[in-house]
Amino acid sequence: MAKKDFENKKPNNIAEYINLANEISDYQSRLKAIGFLSKHRCFERKKELYRLMKTDRIFEVKEEAFRALQNFGEDVKLTKKRKESQLKL
Repeated sequence: MAKKDFENKKPNNIAEYINLANEISDYQSRLKAIGFLSKHRCFERKKELYRLMKTDRIFEVKEEAFRALQNFGEDVKLTKKRKESQLKL
């Protein structure tokens, strides 16, 4: 079962982490933002995690956002991972 260790308050520096989550050139910064957002329970966190789960191109980011939302008790479904195109020689 998922662990449930989070605070029920809005953090002061959430805007900084939302900006990190919007950084499209570096998926590791988005993973860092998910790690922070998954520790707090507020509306902005939920909205940003849903956006990352639905629209991000990196499956690892989608999966982390999905697991964070599941940890909060949200009823979410993860899309399948895209198959990489195979080169025909």
